[in-house]
Amino acid sequence: LLSPLVPFLTEHLYQNLKNGLNNPEESVHFLRIPVSNEKFINPKVEKIIQNMICVINQGRYLRETKKIMTKMPVAKIQIINSNPQFIEDLKLVENDIIEELNTNEL
Repeated sequence: LLSPLVPFLTEHLYQNLKNGLNNPEESVHFLRIPVSNEKFINPKVEKIIQNMICVINQGRYLRETKKIMTKMPVAKIQIINSNPQFIEDLKLVENDIIEELNTNEL
């Protein structure tokens, strides 16, 4: 996908990686874009990630409005939502949210 934007870099990477392929093409520019396989798409995981992104965006917005720099850790961030499933789903990605928002506790 990057080859039209950075052709020389992608060609260099492909030439180094093609030794591990079964039937390599001569150039990265001869490859076809792969077709996605719908059976590997998990709507539950997509919803969890979408909720995580929403929480991170809200946390960044609050930091910006309170003029708290991202480098400065925050002691605790509290998430309030009436949907218990929302909170349960966020527990699966809690470490990512803590790291992204630079907080000690969620």
